This record gives sequence, C-alpha cells and structure tokens, in this order.
Amino acid sequence: MRKYSIRGFPGYLLKDGAGKEIVMRGYQTYDDFMAVINILSEDSMTPPHIEVNETAILDFITHYGRVAPVELQEAFNLDKDATQNWLEPLISRGDVSTQNV
Repeated sequence: MRKYSIRGFPGYLLKDGAGKEIVMRGYQTYDDFMAVINILSEDSMTPPHIEVNETAILDFITHYGRVAPVELQEAFNLDKDATQNWLEPLISRGDVSTQNV
C-alpha cells in the first residue's frame, strides 16, 4: 500500500469499475464511506434499508462474535443512547453479556 502512502492502520482503497481510486486513511464512519461511494458511483447506488430490531442486533452479534457498541452504532446507524436502549433488554435477558476492556 506504499503506492498510496498508506502507512497507518486502518487504510482503505476504494475503486470503481473504471479504475478511479480513492484512498481513505484512519477510522471512517458510515457517512464517510457513503460519501466516497457516492463519488465513485456518481450517486447511482443507494444503501440498503437496514431493519433495526432485537433480532437483527442479536444476529449481528452472533455472526461477528465479540463486538463493541460503536460497531453496532455504525452498522445500524444509531447514536450511543439508542444503541444502549437496544442492548439493555438483550443484556437483562442474558442473550448477550458485556465485558469491560
């Protein structure tokens, strides 16, 4: 990735079908990625509708194993409070557990 001057982590290289490239460095939000995707696709792509419910959140956690709340925030486009509100019933029922790191 030296060709693109990516020396840190994380680094992303996004390309379109015509070979146009955009390099993104460092932590990126959903909105950051969508802005670049819109540039590369010339606004021809639309994001899928993501259903936010307990089942979807539990499926995400089950699929990826240990996840941080910020990952849920980004995946489901939630703020910190909404993420906690969705997690509380899952935690209280024992469907998921928390761990301080």
